[in-house]
Amino acid sequence: MLDGVNAYLIDTGADTLTLVDTGLQILHPRRVLRAIGAFGRAPDDLGDILITHQHIDHAGGLARVAAATGARVHVHPLDAPEIEAGDRTRPGLGRGPSTRLIARSARIRPVEPVPVDHYLPDVDGVIDGVGIRSIHTPGHTAGHTAFLWPAHGGVLFVGDALMNWRGHLGHAPSAEDWDQATASIGLLADLDFQAVAFGHGPLLRNQAVARVRRFAEDVAGTRP
Repeated sequence: MLDGVNAYLIDTGADTLTLVDTGLQILHPRRVLRAIGAFGRAPDDLGDILITHQHIDHAGGLARVAAATGARVHVHPLDAPEIEAGDRTRPGLGRGPSTRLIARSARIRPVEPVPVDHYLPDVDGVIDGVGIRSIHTPGHTAGHTAFLWPAHGGVLFVGDALMNWRGHLGHAPSAEDWDQATASIGLLADLDFQAVAFGHGPLLRNQAVARVRRFAEDVAGTRP
């Protein structure tokens, strides 16, 4: 956990490590690099960075981590323009205090642009050379993407498609499209996994599939 937001370093057993999200641009890149060292690896052992979405709390540290490691950057094409331009103030982000904080932070401390090496697909698919499946889950942002690592019975990295609020599953407080966000929760509920790793909140292991599916049913039942 990186001070309220999570990034995940994965040892897939391949020659290189994989990182899901990077946290904010200040302090978090250093912590990511320290975590790589704790694996007994060097920075250039990070082969791939998978970005769930373009918000600065998840991709603000991307430029510094990518520069320090030389890792390939993977982003959905609908979120890639903000990553490549260093612009995280896209209109239509949503409303609420978290949205205002994201926009204000982006204006106060500009985020460095980062070239994207690989665009994630609109359809589900295993990322070449990584062995992790990407699932396009729009709603929170247009290009929001979840990732499923098949090891350990399946670990699902949901970004902000779902949040773990002190043991209770919930929506992110903002979305570009609430209907899409709800539909994406249904997509996640159809997957098979043993654990859920959130962008915000602790890892969920106990009855993870059952709890996500129950939440998806509850949310779908509230739609008009």
